[in-house]
Amino acid sequence: MKKIILVVVCILILSGCASIQWSGDPLEEIITPEEMTESLDFIADSVLHAHPDCINGFPESFSEALMDARDESVKPMTFDRFYMNTRRLLASLHDAHTTVEIPEKVLERYPTIDMPVSWIAEGLIVSRDTDLLKRGDRIVSINGISEEVLFAAMDEVISNENPYFIKGRAPELLVRGDYLRYLTDSTEEVFMISVKRDGTVMELPLALEYRDRDDDARHWIGCDINRELSLGYFYFNTCIYDKEFTITLDKFMRLVDRDNIENVVLDLRNNIGGDGTVIYAFLNYLDTGKFDSMGMDLRTSEELFSVMPFLKMKGTKNFIASFGVNVETEVWSMPGEVSEAILTQRISKKYRDIDPDLLFSGNFYLLTGSRTFSSANMFATIVKDNEIGTIIGEPTGNELNFHGMLVELDIPNTPFIVTIAAAKNYRPDVLMENENALVPDITVETTIGDIKYGKDPQMEKILKEILSKE
Repeated sequence: MKKIILVVVCILILSGCASIQWSGDPLEEIITPEEMTESLDFIADSVLHAHPDCINGFPESFSEALMDARDESVKPMTFDRFYMNTRRLLASLHDAHTTVEIPEKVLERYPTIDMPVSWIAEGLIVSRDTDLLKRGDRIVSINGISEEVLFAAMDEVISNENPYFIKGRAPELLVRGDYLRYLTDSTEEVFMISVKRDGTVMELPLALEYRDRDDDARHWIGCDINRELSLGYFYFNTCIYDKEFTITLDKFMRLVDRDNIENVVLDLRNNIGGDGTVIYAFLNYLDTGKFDSMGMDLRTSEELFSVMPFLKMKGTKNFIASFGVNVETEVWSMPGEVSEAILTQRISKKYRDIDPDLLFSGNFYLLTGSRTFSSANMFATIVKDNEIGTIIGEPTGNELNFHGMLVELDIPNTPFIVTIAAAKNYRPDVLMENENALVPDITVETTIGDIKYGKDPQMEKILKEILSKE
């Protein structure tokens, strides 16, 4: 039985199949109407049979978007334009997990402009100096397209549940050649960026170039101890439960214990999700007592079983059924205790049996932002509904009741992958209504001044909270 249970852990981990080999130029190579028809048929059939919201047929918004996509596919077009059409189709479901993506190896061949930005309440703001741009510059328009029009256009092609997610993804998408050409309806290699700097508006030309990945990016996980403030800081930018995570976390909590740290901060502002096991691995070190987890309704299908065949195994079904779940129906309604039991199997005997000296009972703070997504959003929701700590920052990129558990399938005739959510997750406090984002207990927005002068207003707020308790 143990082996079966360990395999089931994959339920809440992104799964899928490898993408096809493709070496074309996405901005130049053409896809034919016949190929697009086959691709659209595949996407539509897969969504119909796998997505929870389509169990009784397509929602009207999706049917209309599908008709539009078919109408636009009667003439050949470049792959990058067809990619946008498929993303617009799936965005009609208003599920941030269900979309069309580009495999990393293909994405490496996409040219970009050098325009590092953050999209905050005050607008599109340059986040670091480049050859032409200065940190704190405001992007007024791109090729004459205003910020408001750009946002509306991105809303159409980015599957989302709230505006925060769009703004959180903007830095990585708005610089890509395929998005720039789509948003500005241009085939040029150079884009005119209107920038406001110190009250003066100037026009700067930014050219598409093939660039290496940002080597200056912060490592995905890390921690720090400030003895003077009795503060422990821990962050991870993706949910990966591996040896590095467990070693770093254990080392951190031992330092917290050794130095009698009274305040622990977990930073999930840039965490885009992944393996939910990390939620329980971290909370295992907090003196929380019993807490409630998120439940889910899982829609089973041949598409789901094709990428997760273990779900059809007798041992898997018996394990889930042991919690009172009816596994003979199309939708398995699983309470939070099932998710917790599955994910904590990888933590093994250490779960709920941690060294008592390492249990933290001080002040716990959780930082969130627009890029807090998927499993990170689940983490924050569990903390919120169980009142485990104080959440500070900005709203997250997910609803509280959000879709998940992805089925990833290669789209015929393209290098693209369709990701389809097979489950709907529900917040632990089932008596509370759904919200389009998790709003922090204390909202602290980033301003132009914060970016220009390198300030971290959310951490500054936490420091004020700590000092006010002394």
